[in-house]
Amino acid sequence: MSIGTEKDLNIIKLKLELLLHGISLDETAFKDVGTKYREEVHWLFEWDKSEHNDRLSPSELIFEENEMIVQIYENPESPYKLSRTSDDQLNLEFNGKILDYKVKYPDRPKLFTQTTSDGIPFQKVVGFRGVDCLSMSFSLFCKFWLTKEECKFCNINTTKNLSEQKAVKHAEWLSEAVAQAYKNKEINHFIITGGTFEKEIEWVNRIFDKIKEKTGMNFFPQSNCTMTAPRSEEDLKTMCNYGSDFLSFNLEIWNKTLFKELCPGKNSYVGYDNWVKILIKGVEYKGWGHIRSNFVAGLEPIESLKEGANFLASNGVLPAFIPFKKPFSPNIKSDYNFSKEDYWHLTEYFVELYDKYNLKPSYCHKCYCNSTYIDYYTFFSKNKS
Repeated sequence: MSIGTEKDLNIIKLKLELLLHGISLDETAFKDVGTKYREEVHWLFEWDKSEHNDRLSPSELIFEENEMIVQIYENPESPYKLSRTSDDQLNLEFNGKILDYKVKYPDRPKLFTQTTSDGIPFQKVVGFRGVDCLSMSFSLFCKFWLTKEECKFCNINTTKNLSEQKAVKHAEWLSEAVAQAYKNKEINHFIITGGTFEKEIEWVNRIFDKIKEKTGMNFFPQSNCTMTAPRSEEDLKTMCNYGSDFLSFNLEIWNKTLFKELCPGKNSYVGYDNWVKILIKGVEYKGWGHIRSNFVAGLEPIESLKEGANFLASNGVLPAFIPFKKPFSPNIKSDYNFSKEDYWHLTEYFVELYDKYNLKPSYCHKCYCNSTYIDYYTFFSKNKS
């Protein structure tokens, strides 16, 4: 039984618009960012179309009516704009007209006023997603770029050049960040991910061992670990014992020919067929609905993406998608040009799959800022009570 209202539905549809068009920021929209409100931290990718010019930008926008959250993609050409009034009210405008929604920025966390034991500010080590999720990259480097085999829609290595963060994160730093964030009562879960490199599995295993040591926890509910799919079943077993609730091996593209073209490093290192096999095998070890794979929607025919999502869901793998955004990948051309209606169709279709195959999202709507299917599930799933 769904719990959503018409206003919830309208906010989800507005969120999709903001993800596709980005948001323009008036000068007043930067007020108190980095002091009262949380600033954007480039913990993994650069998403914005505009240059930052050394000023702190807001990270996300919260709709106060239902706590839904959307990542702010700065785009000065967007018809959507954020501005503040003289009485400090944050407004979201469309073509100059103020929309009837109460919005705010996330508060700046206490963690961003604290440091690691060796004095490194935590915002140089981790970021946040939404209001209750710590976001961490173990590496802002992917080895596929060295051989020009990077995923053609990815900019992780170029983000490294402008990020405020350390390119490679020590296990001690990340474990201290997680432990302190839990102690501050600022998170309920976390995500950890990063680029592909040699000894990646052992490196992340060391990080989880440290996190367990620092927190006194052995299992982390609703937390996600996103990595390159392992090439052996033994490595898969190791990863399934990390302690994260979910493991994500992002195939990105279901169409096998386009996968080889757009993800050449993943194809040569793991291979399409092996990647799919590992996703299915992972369900045997982690359980139904605890292995996940993301798709970049808009880079293959929509029926192909739907076919892949249905196949994975029917085998207990959580399918996920984010919309392809041109500013994020300026050097790639998509031949499929998904419309807003296509993305909305996928939003509804993914929730139908979750309901049909008894799946639940790996994130909550308070933290999943860059897609709409989790919001739609939260308020309109038939399995919600």
